[in-house]
Amino acid sequence: MKVLAITNLYPRPDQPSRGMFNAQLFAEMAKLVDVRVLCLVPEWRVWRWGRIREFGVRSSDVGGQRTEGRGPRTEDRGQRTESGVEVTYVPVFYVPLVGRFLSWRTYWWSLRRLVNGAMGRYDAVYSAWLYPDGVVGARLARSLGIPSWMMALGSDTFHLQSPRRRALVVDACNSGETVCVARHLKERLVNAGVSGARLHVVPNGVDSRLFRPRARQEALAQLKGMIEREDVNAPSPKHAAPGTQHQAPSTKHPAPSTQHQARSTRHQAPSTKHSAPSPKHDRAAQARALRDIMDRCPKVVLFVGNLVPVKGSDLLIEAFAKMIRKSEDGGPRTEDGRQRTEANLVVIGDGLMRKRLQVRANELGVADCVHFLGSRPHQEIALWMNAADVLCLPSRSEGMPNVLLEAVAGGLPFAAADVGACSEIHRQYGGGVIFKPEDAGSLEAVLADCLAGRYKERSSRAVRTWSDSARDIVDLMSADTNSAPVCRNG
Repeated sequence: MKVLAITNLYPRPDQPSRGMFNAQLFAEMAKLVDVRVLCLVPEWRVWRWGRIREFGVRSSDVGGQRTEGRGPRTEDRGQRTESGVEVTYVPVFYVPLVGRFLSWRTYWWSLRRLVNGAMGRYDAVYSAWLYPDGVVGARLARSLGIPSWMMALGSDTFHLQSPRRRALVVDACNSGETVCVARHLKERLVNAGVSGARLHVVPNGVDSRLFRPRARQEALAQLKGMIEREDVNAPSPKHAAPGTQHQAPSTKHPAPSTQHQARSTRHQAPSTKHSAPSPKHDRAAQARALRDIMDRCPKVVLFVGNLVPVKGSDLLIEAFAKMIRKSEDGGPRTEDGRQRTEANLVVIGDGLMRKRLQVRANELGVADCVHFLGSRPHQEIALWMNAADVLCLPSRSEGMPNVLLEAVAGGLPFAAADVGACSEIHRQYGGGVIFKPEDAGSLEAVLADCLAGRYKERSSRAVRTWSDSARDIVDLMSADTNSAPVCRNG
């Protein structure tokens, strides 16, 4: 069986950690069937499209997987990773925010133009994101006369709030089959008007080779070695990928608040303009964090995720600062009378809120113990989980958060807001605590309890792997297409 996968969430040079869950899933699917990925790259600056089509040359461009060159790349001919996934990066016209409703039309124009070329025959289209990817994927499948499969990941159900986009998503789902990574997503789509018979729940998996228990000192030593090697091999700025160098204007910061609207990205900066953090800057931040942790052995709170309002990183900064102030003031103590241990907050991820969060940490007086590391490779995230004492996920909305499953696999206790499938993961695996969402006070109390030793056990639990997820999905698709999977790797 040959599967054409369509998604905007996939590793690329300017965002090497983007959509790693899709990269891992497709890599496992490629062991069972032929998989080709069309990675959609939204970009309104058409003069950059030529560079986008050349994505995928270096190993880091595709999430750490090497690529095999096969002659000159063209739109109908991509690069194949060592896992057997052929990847083609497709620039699509998109104007942020104002083009949200029209984006499916511009995506369709780009894909139809590509598919009309010599792409070959496929047995199914698999779109990993409801809108616009899934809407366009369903239309493409109809035009090719093959089954359409979509994947609901969680945040993409936000589009159901718009009547026009909801109608498009519901029509696309009812024209094919949809995989939901959590049961509550299936219920949400059924309530929107999708037939329950066309919805299938297949939970995410983890890479158990990466996310496993390790001694803290071993993990820290490996992280130190990675930074040293990265410094030696760092490319010069002139070789940076398109889109990684830009400037953003600085405006006034709004009044302090624990709630930020998605449309607000204004912040107070020390100068009139600032550049996006460079890889060298992030490596230096990680080196400082490691040095601080190895020298003082503080407790470590870890956050992994995009720095956008829905992930709740602003709530975490407020709660962490409040916890630190109480500790410094000789406030609440542990059960045996000891004053709570000092702590560091390690933030892995990037996004529009990064500068604002850094400014807020400085305003709250905790900038010296809050480390912003930017986006880091998956291998490093696994090691940071071994070095941390608790993972915090203060999201306002979630699907099936893989970061919690990865924490469970590595034996790291977690504190997560009661959204999406977080409670479901907690009930199934334990290993953490659930708190009230959007409540900085509850989050502060939970963090303090975690760091005071309430959750001392660091034992991993067996969780689903990406191989399990891939097998379930391929079995469903094979039954739908009456095509048996081909075991490509024996």
